[in-house]
Amino acid sequence: MIAWLKKHCRSIPELKRFAQQQKGTLAFLERKKLLDRPYFLLVGPRYAGKTSLLHTANIKYSFEKKITPNESPAPTKSIDWSVSSNAIYLDMAGTVTAPHKYFFAQQTLLARLLKKRLRKAPQGIILTLSLADIWHAPRHKQLALLAPLKKQLTLLQQAFKQDIPLFLVINKCDLMSGFREFFSTLCRDERYQVWGIPFQQTAHSPVEQFNPAFHSLNKRLQQQLLPRLQQELNGNQRLLISEFAFQFPLLRQKVISLLHELEPFKQSMAGVFFTSAIQKASILPTEEDSIDYSLGTSLIHVQQSCRKSFFVHDLLSQWILQDTFPLARKSIPYDHKNSLAIILRLLVIGAIVSSFAIYLINFREQVRLLNQLQLTLATNAPAWQNLSPNAPIQDRLEALASIKKLLLSIPEHSGPFKFLSGPDRAVQQLQQQTLTIYHQQIQALLWPFITQDFISTLNDPASSPTLVYKTLKAYLMISRLETYDANYLTTLTREIWRLHLLDGQREVFLPYLTDIFSQPTFITPDPTLISHIRTQLSQLPINDLAYLIFNDQLGIHQTLSLNLTQNKQITAVFAFQNPAITIPEKYTTAVPLDHIQQLANQSAKESAQGNAILGKITAQSTTSVSSITQAVISRYYSDYANAWQDFLNNITIAPFSTPDQLNQALVLLTGDRSLLLQLLTLMQHNLPEAVLAISPELKMMSALTTNHSMDNAITAIDQLRQDMNNQLNLDTSGAAAFDFSANRIRNQGYHDTISQLIHLSSQYPEPLKSWLYTIAANTWQASLMQTKNYINQQWQNAVTIPYQAQCADKYPLYPTATNDISLDSFDYFFAPHGLLDDFFEHYLSAFVDTTSVPWKFKTLDGYQLSFSETTLQLFQQIHTVQEAFFMHNESHPSVPFTLKPAAFEDNVSKITIALGAQQFTFSSNSTPASFTWPDKTNTQAAQITLENKNGQQEVLQKTGTWAWFRLLQECHIVTTDDPKTYQLVFDKSGLSASMTLSFNNTTNPFTLDFSHLTLPNALG
Repeated sequence: MIAWLKKHCRSIPELKRFAQQQKGTLAFLERKKLLDRPYFLLVGPRYAGKTSLLHTANIKYSFEKKITPNESPAPTKSIDWSVSSNAIYLDMAGTVTAPHKYFFAQQTLLARLLKKRLRKAPQGIILTLSLADIWHAPRHKQLALLAPLKKQLTLLQQAFKQDIPLFLVINKCDLMSGFREFFSTLCRDERYQVWGIPFQQTAHSPVEQFNPAFHSLNKRLQQQLLPRLQQELNGNQRLLISEFAFQFPLLRQKVISLLHELEPFKQSMAGVFFTSAIQKASILPTEEDSIDYSLGTSLIHVQQSCRKSFFVHDLLSQWILQDTFPLARKSIPYDHKNSLAIILRLLVIGAIVSSFAIYLINFREQVRLLNQLQLTLATNAPAWQNLSPNAPIQDRLEALASIKKLLLSIPEHSGPFKFLSGPDRAVQQLQQQTLTIYHQQIQALLWPFITQDFISTLNDPASSPTLVYKTLKAYLMISRLETYDANYLTTLTREIWRLHLLDGQREVFLPYLTDIFSQPTFITPDPTLISHIRTQLSQLPINDLAYLIFNDQLGIHQTLSLNLTQNKQITAVFAFQNPAITIPEKYTTAVPLDHIQQLANQSAKESAQGNAILGKITAQSTTSVSSITQAVISRYYSDYANAWQDFLNNITIAPFSTPDQLNQALVLLTGDRSLLLQLLTLMQHNLPEAVLAISPELKMMSALTTNHSMDNAITAIDQLRQDMNNQLNLDTSGAAAFDFSANRIRNQGYHDTISQLIHLSSQYPEPLKSWLYTIAANTWQASLMQTKNYINQQWQNAVTIPYQAQCADKYPLYPTATNDISLDSFDYFFAPHGLLDDFFEHYLSAFVDTTSVPWKFKTLDGYQLSFSETTLQLFQQIHTVQEAFFMHNESHPSVPFTLKPAAFEDNVSKITIALGAQQFTFSSNSTPASFTWPDKTNTQAAQITLENKNGQQEVLQKTGTWAWFRLLQECHIVTTDDPKTYQLVFDKSGLSASMTLSFNNTTNPFTLDFSHLTLPNALG
């Protein structure tokens, strides 16, 4: 076959290269064991997500294109094969708006190659389009996109000489705002199911079948809205869920337009299906190197940490394999017609028998359910219909919820046996009666609030002219004076409620908002109010009025196209001070420049002459239309620049609290797909020259990606990432992080990668300067956090365990304890070079400034080790204990002191003090005597004996290593002017004597508060 291709394509190099590319295809076609399965062709524009559709469907393939977890699916260049146990999927090269002139010849040759080797036609063609292709693209671009696709489909059908079932798949539905939030609660099996509209081979065209089926699909989705809102606790998520339910109906007209364009293939159309296969790509370029804009969830597409596809698995692995498409049966050749005929007859008979059995069961169940629902309606309808308009809102909401619940309970008929589904007329009648009551109640409840909100907004002096204009337009719509637009009314009502009402005040009405405007209701207009508002608006400066009209014509209900807060990978790097700040679609290249010029000119004319909203303006303006047009355009571009400036200034760098977060963020910031580069490229693609001309800051930022100014920054971040990998992540214990942090703070960051990035950041404009600085600072903060955790772990291992064994509940650390801490244990913990001193020296000394009292943590680049002041005070007190008990850095405690008589009561003749083997008897005129604690021969006793003039004695005695401290704890200690001298008052049974205690050390060990030295299990 390759030889045949070469022979016929020798004179055309492009076809010759194509023939060489098909060697892999031919090699695959030699695998005859695989070729007995049905096969499907996946066609569509480039970047529609065909490869991702297969790759994320969770189908087990025995043969497929290899895509590593960190690799983004590249566009298919020729043809890729994926083989499951049931089918073969051929991923064809994506079409572009202007394909090379041999593209279609290649497709024809490829089809003939498949037909010759497989000896059968495909069982189906899966036509895959991205939601972005049909949502935002202007009409002329859609037609240009579909033209090569239609030609390709025609060539394939001609090559196989028959119609082939065509499955239209709208992929990337997650680009619709709120899609993920709405379906976030689905389990795996629910995400696997098919979501779409199959077509029957009837006299009705695909468009005729699509309309009612989409209505039913949307109805089921709207029925799930209220339970989802009640289930979701997050207010922002509820708004997104409501937004998705509001946007989904807008898809109907877009798909209908698409089906009209595919009218030549209506006999082949097997259905329309909606999917979401996460596309692992950065910015998705089109063939014109523009940007693939999202519809409200995210614009920059990066690798997702948790990738979930929706509604793909069952579609590809089961549903399209069903033998329910007449066209598909035509494409399956067979040689044993009689056998197949017998099998088909048996299947038909079996289907009829099964259907009748199902019908009997279904009929009985539906009759039972129908009777129950009819009884519910009959019981409650009078109360619902007679509910007073003055009834409490809560009662009316409960009634409305009950009606909707009943409406949701009414069974719907679907499937191939719809005509056997039970009592159709009764169901339709019940449904119609309930719908009538539902719309009556929803109108009675919501309509007065909505009309009053419109009127209040028009009369409110605080309402902006823009809001007044929009509200006047809406008021005219509900007065039959302007074309009715349900979407406009719904969006404006949301805006009014968001601006003028407290949270929750109208939230209870949100689930019913779409329903209220779906059935047009009209009021009698107030001519005086309309005239007053028109006069008020016409008195605005003409440039302001023109710009107001321009903004309204630009689109009130366009979705926010640039919203980065919904992307998990982006939020791993960037944080947003105000998540509500986004870029409206009108400030992106989705709006063509010629369209801006046209709207500005039209708005200028209407501001001078009037329109359907303003009425006729009779006052003559002295300003020319061209001047007004220029003023509108200038103001638009000024607002354009301000929106982007606010958007960029709102972005900060997220904190990195763990090594994993730090590594993930640095990976996303480096390489060709750096999020910084993506964001700057995004900005460059969306900022026209007119905006750059009025904003020097944006012009500097936009130029960074064109003159390679970001290369140094990306290289510095990548070097930082490599260093952090070596210093932080390779050692999960945290020892490397500790060494890195200690060395950096000792050297004050001299020439390390963090300091280099900080220095480099000063060369860039804001806010990039702040972003780069924060990346470096946050990296430093993350390493300090890891260091703190490591130090704490070492504290628990090296200190807490022996401390609990030797010191817990021991005197003097616990002043009320009965047992004493041994001198050996005291030495082990508190001596110079003891456990606590060594711990501080090894783990904390580099981070602490001990040159002044109180001690404080050293700060570098705005960050310090985040232990508390209590922890620092603890080690400062341990140092004080060393100074008090271990003179001259000795390894054992030694506290010398002197005692001398100060004053004896008249009845006291002498006092004897014994400290172990040291003993001295004092009279009132005795000279000072020296003592040392602890006594070298006997450390277990201390005694004070008071003797009166009659020789009677009173004894104060304690035993144990800390006996002298226990005695002093029971006497009265009085401070003096000399910090090295204290007065001790001993008193027992009326005998009292005062002694002077002196010592040479500046710290008095006998008055230390040891209770503050209780060591915690973890450093705070």
